[in-house]
Amino acid sequence: MAAVVVVLILVAALGGGQSWTVYAPFTNAIQMTPGQQVRIAGRPVGEIASIKLVNANEALVALRISNGNVWPLPQGTYAAARWGSTTAYLGRYTELIPGPKGNPPLHNGAILPAQPDQSAFELDQVYNLFSGGTASQTGALVDNFGATLRGQGPALKAGLSAAPSGLGQTADLMQELSANTYDLQTLATAGNRTVTALAQRSTQLGDLVTHAAGTFGAFAAHTAAEQQALQLAAPAFAQTDTTFGRLDTSLGDLTTLVNDLRPGAPALARLAGTARAALTTLRTVAPLATSTLNVGISSAPTVTKFLKTATTVMPSAGKALGTFAPMAACLRPYTPDIVGFFSTWGGAAKNYADKGHYARAFPLTVMPGLYAGTILDPQAALAADPGLSYAFPRPPGLNQGHPYFDPQCGVNPSSLVAPNNAKAGGE
Repeated sequence: MAAVVVVLILVAALGGGQSWTVYAPFTNAIQMTPGQQVRIAGRPVGEIASIKLVNANEALVALRISNGNVWPLPQGTYAAARWGSTTAYLGRYTELIPGPKGNPPLHNGAILPAQPDQSAFELDQVYNLFSGGTASQTGALVDNFGATLRGQGPALKAGLSAAPSGLGQTADLMQELSANTYDLQTLATAGNRTVTALAQRSTQLGDLVTHAAGTFGAFAAHTAAEQQALQLAAPAFAQTDTTFGRLDTSLGDLTTLVNDLRPGAPALARLAGTARAALTTLRTVAPLATSTLNVGISSAPTVTKFLKTATTVMPSAGKALGTFAPMAACLRPYTPDIVGFFSTWGGAAKNYADKGHYARAFPLTVMPGLYAGTILDPQAALAADPGLSYAFPRPPGLNQGHPYFDPQCGVNPSSLVAPNNAKAGGE
């Protein structure tokens, strides 16, 4: 009856009924036998179903799980052999360390990944450690350890007093690390790659550290100037903020200005060629213009005095010019006749002395009635000298046979007719 009760209790504890099997590879399956417990977190969840030698260096152990509360296990789960005690082989069991909870579930019959430290350490292996020269080396280590601890009793006591809490935290940390084997392995792999990359670039890292030391040295040497710059930075940033605020309000007007200038941009591009030529000419003229400006600046007092004097003369000059303007207009048509007269006079070599400037006079035979103050009227003068041509006032161009008449100056065709200009008392 007692045996039956024990069997029933075990069946109830293991869940009974359905079971699932996973396979764990071991490089050392000594003292592992079918029927030994399989535990998760110290709780029995199954037993070893069988042990099969796969090759000369590996045994495949079938682990039957009969507790449905822990199935399915996540991928990343692995198995490790544990001692139940230090002396009793029958107390041994196999521990399943579940993988991360977020991993996909294992299927029935899955093979767990092998771990390098999954086998239990045997007691006889301890004795093998101290064979040969290891014993003397261990003795020397113990002696040196004793010399090191000599006189350190109080400090060691304080350290041992604080050790339990630290060891407890270490244990918690190790348990967390063991529960996330994949993450720990990924961390170790990444760390190995990082360290390897750093080792391969040790020269560049040395140069980087050297340059960084130089940079920090330069910062330290200019600390006062940097501090002063930082003190001035706050007002400068405030002024910059104000400037940006004003610029923000000006951007709208600037956009409008750019839009207004956009239609003229093509014409401005065409103007560039002409402007280039003008600037080239201006470059050559600039020295002369500068000289002219300098002369104008030096002459400014004299010009100012002249303008002040001219200001007082301008009213009279304006009146005189106003009177002379119609006279000049009437004299303008006679320009060819005047020029011809002076050309004829100046071109006569006999009328100009080589060593003196004077004109030669020649006596002319004049009709008795044609003298200053004559009492003859035009009609009588023409009767006295039939070859005389009459014109008063004389039209310009008459000598060339192309008279020009200007009614505004009193030069009309009637001026060629003597009776039209007959006056009492003579002409």
